[in-house]
Amino acid sequence: MPLLKTPANSHLFLLLTLCCALVLLFLCWNSPPVGAQSNGVGPVLKEQAYELYKAGKFEDALPLFEKLNAQKPGDPAILEGYSYCVLEHAATLADPGERKATRLKARKLAVEAQSAGNKSNLLGIILSLPEDGSEAAFSTSSDVDAAMRVGEAAFAKGDYDAALLQYQKALVLDPKEYDAALYMGDMY
Repeated sequence: MPLLKTPANSHLFLLLTLCCALVLLFLCWNSPPVGAQSNGVGPVLKEQAYELYKAGKFEDALPLFEKLNAQKPGDPAILEGYSYCVLEHAATLADPGERKATRLKARKLAVEAQSAGNKSNLLGIILSLPEDGSEAAFSTSSDVDAAMRVGEAAFAKGDYDAALLQYQKALVLDPKEYDAALYMGDMY
């Protein structure tokens, strides 16, 4: 005789089915929507940060990477993006002391990213910065150096046309300025 044919067993089956349905409903109701959180970091914020980063809008991406890093400290990819944005921000600063301190911060973030397992080429370039945060001059000519620095600040802000003009200016002032020619190529 099958178990589910008796009236007592059919009530038990119905009760168990109802309990399972309630548990599933409870789990579905209390779980976040799919995509609401990804590894503890809001995907919308992460997407915005990387879109700005890819577009070369490092100044705009910087506060987003700062928030992402606060939400998920130790994430190697976020640390790399944050580090690079901080480095680009340094190029926008007029005060040499502030630039140095900001470059030190960028390098510190890069060291953290490396410790977290990041081994990217970009990170290697950031880590090749002097440990003391110092920066080399682009040229012995103050006019060429100034044009290059203004170009770098424009690049960091995502203003490629202004950066290109400054790199061209530097190249006109010194046709042997390798970085000016290289960076012009980057702008194109």
